[in-house]
Amino acid sequence: MLDIKSCINHPNAKAIAACNRCSSALCGMCSNFIDEIVLCESCSEAFESEKFVAAQTEKLERPNSTMVVEDQAAEKFNSPATRKNPSKAIQWAVVIVSGCIISAQLFFYSNPPLVEQQPSAIAKELQLSSLVKCMLLFREIGLILQDGRMPESDMLCADSDAANVLVNEGGNIRFYHPNPQHYGYEEISVGNTDAEPRIVLAEQ
Repeated sequence: MLDIKSCINHPNAKAIAACNRCSSALCGMCSNFIDEIVLCESCSEAFESEKFVAAQTEKLERPNSTMVVEDQAAEKFNSPATRKNPSKAIQWAVVIVSGCIISAQLFFYSNPPLVEQQPSAIAKELQLSSLVKCMLLFREIGLILQDGRMPESDMLCADSDAANVLVNEGGNIRFYHPNPQHYGYEEISVGNTDAEPRIVLAEQ
């Protein structure tokens, strides 16, 4: 059971799992399901790097059964005492470089305050947080409609530039977000027959 009830990246979103490596609480958007385990974004990237290193190491260690010595004279001339093994050097170089990369990733991901976030990443994070809050508000509107009541007029998402659009077709009541394009969607709506918000992606 999680000790933290909210996602470590999205405080307003309920955590559904914990990272199997760093135990961070994760919501559905932040959970990466890999090989029957759950990882956060940071640990997921580190895990993929480790898999890549292991795969490359296995390739280097696998004997090359198709290798044929064509020049027997050259083979005899290069005795085992004087012949060098370049594959071993390459193998160790790959392992060392990959180990340094993984160590650096783990350090920076474990110390996020030391890493300066890019403005685009910050803007994306704020937009995602705003969308989650808007979805929760629309779900609340849907529950009110299912209860046979009408929501207050001030129940608007923070980004809304106008009131929610109300459509009543033969008793089927539906509220639409006035500007879903702010999030990249063509429609964000909820009705009295389904409390869960419906979202439709905008055509690219």
